[in-house]
Amino acid sequence: MEKDTIFSYLLHLGHQPAFMLAAQFGTLENTSIRTLTMLSERGKLTAGQIAEALGITPASVTQIIKKLEQTETVERMKSTEDSRVTLVAITAKGKALLLDRSLASQAMTDKLFENFTADEVQQLYGLLQKLDNMSGSQEFLDFVHQTLSDDERWSSLDQLSMHFSKAREIMRETRDSSDFENAFRTAIQRWRSSAMASARLDSKS
Repeated sequence: MEKDTIFSYLLHLGHQPAFMLAAQFGTLENTSIRTLTMLSERGKLTAGQIAEALGITPASVTQIIKKLEQTETVERMKSTEDSRVTLVAITAKGKALLLDRSLASQAMTDKLFENFTADEVQQLYGLLQKLDNMSGSQEFLDFVHQTLSDDERWSSLDQLSMHFSKAREIMRETRDSSDFENAFRTAIQRWRSSAMASARLDSKS
């Protein structure tokens, strides 16, 4: 089997609607879920402690807490040791949400691999781990930088694809694979939010 065919399969899997939905149950990338998980594991925390642990701004944490409060999955309370300090705690509803998420994630995983033998699962794990290590390596990132840094060569595709153009822009600003991944994911989320807002405005007009 050709390498480009395998690569196409990987891209196809990542865009399968059911696969994308299932990933939302298994991922910790969602900052709201990460916040709930952290509160469940570590107990009551201040907004500042949450921001530091997640590596995001206090303003972002404030928005996350507000969203979680609206779903009644967290609550704010004054510290019994210092009334000037406000703590954030997970609620019973928040714990139930994490449990439901965990059970759903496990069920989807079991269903996805139900036709795989134990040896096949282990072999696939080893191959994907090897692929992940290479794709996230500095060696590969440097290669991508070298390949895509020529503005003249890629100017036409930049004009045809906003995502490609933005990815190249982020690539030039980052030299670490995790930094690139985080920056590009944030950009994608902003585009989607903007597109949804525009769609709502169009539907009202």
